[in-house]
Amino acid sequence: MRHTNIVCSTLLVCLADGQESGSRLGHLVASSDAHSTERQISFGVACFRFSYWDEESNAIEPEAVLEAARATLEALPAVNNLETRPSLFSHEIVMDQDLRPSLQDGHPVVSPRAEQFDFDLYVPERVQAALFEAAMTGLPPDTGTERFRVHIRDTFHGEVAYVQPLEPDGEHSPSSAVQVVREFLRGNFKDPAGRVQFETLGPSPFHAEFHLALGSVPDGQAFSLELTRPRGYADLRFVANDRSFHSLDKALDELLFELSDQLGLFYEVTALRAQAIREWGALGDQIERLLEKRNTPTQWRRRHSARRLALDDLMNDLARFEIAQAYRQSAITEHRRNLNDPAGGTHLSEFVNGAIKEFPQYPTEQVGRVLAFHWNRRQKRMEYAVAVVSALVGVAGTLLTLAAIK
Repeated sequence: MRHTNIVCSTLLVCLADGQESGSRLGHLVASSDAHSTERQISFGVACFRFSYWDEESNAIEPEAVLEAARATLEALPAVNNLETRPSLFSHEIVMDQDLRPSLQDGHPVVSPRAEQFDFDLYVPERVQAALFEAAMTGLPPDTGTERFRVHIRDTFHGEVAYVQPLEPDGEHSPSSAVQVVREFLRGNFKDPAGRVQFETLGPSPFHAEFHLALGSVPDGQAFSLELTRPRGYADLRFVANDRSFHSLDKALDELLFELSDQLGLFYEVTALRAQAIREWGALGDQIERLLEKRNTPTQWRRRHSARRLALDDLMNDLARFEIAQAYRQSAITEHRRNLNDPAGGTHLSEFVNGAIKEFPQYPTEQVGRVLAFHWNRRQKRMEYAVAVVSALVGVAGTLLTLAAIK
C-alpha cells in the first residue's frame, strides 16, 4: 500500500502501511524547534555504506554513483529530509574486479564518496519488533522512538554512520537504534537496476552509547568527555561548551566532524581484520584438503597428482597472504602514528588502540615449515624415483651390452 507523508514544519510524520492510528500521528507531531530545545542528544555509531557495482562498465563518475544512491533512498517512503553533499574531488572510479566486492569481507568497494548523507527514517514500533525478531537478537527494541536521524560521513579511512533517536521517550539505547536502522535499510533499500547496495561492516554497532549536552567545560575546550564502562556497552557523555555553541544541533555537527576520522580509522582496522580472517580461512580450507587422510591405495593414486598441484598453489597463496599481512600491518602502523595527534581529536583513542591490539596474528611461519617439509619430502621421493629409474636403465644397458658381446 502507499505510504502517506505529512509534513509539520521541519519534522515529517509518516503513516506506514496505511494502518497507523490517529493517536500515533498525534504522538509524532512536534514543533520545528524540537532539535534545538532538546536537553540531550543520544546517538549510536556504525559503518554503513552505499556501494556501487556495474559489471558492464569499467569506470564510473562519482556523481553518477551518488545520484543512484540518492534516487534509491528517495524511493523509500520511510525516508525524509534527505540531504547529500558530493565529494570535493571529482575523479573517475575504475572497477577492475570480476566479482562484486563485499564490505563485510573487508573488500574495498566503490562508494558514492559523498562528504555526507543525512536523512530522517520512520520505523513504527511493530516493524522494529519484527526486525529484531527476524535478526534473532533475543532482545526487544528499546529505541524509545519511531523516528531516527541518520548521518553518514565519508572520511579518509572510509564511511562512518551515526544514528540519532529523535525525541526518545524515557530510557533508550542508541545502539538498538543502530540495529533497527541497519536491519530496515538492509531489507528495504532496493535499487531496481541492482547497482547500488546498502552494506554494513560488523554487523554489530560500535560498542558504546554516545550522549551530548550543553554545559560548562574547561576554558579552551569545545567538548569534555566522561567515559564509564557499565556492564555491556561503554557510556560516553560529551558536554559541549555552551559559550561556543548556542544549540545542540551546532554542537552535534562539530562533534560528529571531530569523531569521524577516529571512527573511520577504527572501521578501517576492522575491515583489514575481516580481510585477514577471510584469507586465512581460505588457506585453512586448502590445508585441510591437502592433509586429509588417504583411505585406500586407489584413492591415493587418484589424489597424488592433484595433491602435488595443491601443494604448489598453497605455498604460493601462503606467500601472498604474508605479503598482504605485511601491507596491512604497515598501513595500521602508519595510521597509528597520527592517532594521538590532538589536532585530530583523541576522544576515542582507547577504542582505536584496542582494535589495533586485537588485530590477529597468524602462524604463517609454522605453517610454512610444515609445507616445506611436505615439499622436501615430495622432492626427495622424486629424486629417489629418478635415481631408481637411472639405476634400472644403467643395469638394462649393461645387460644389453653383455648380451651383444656374447
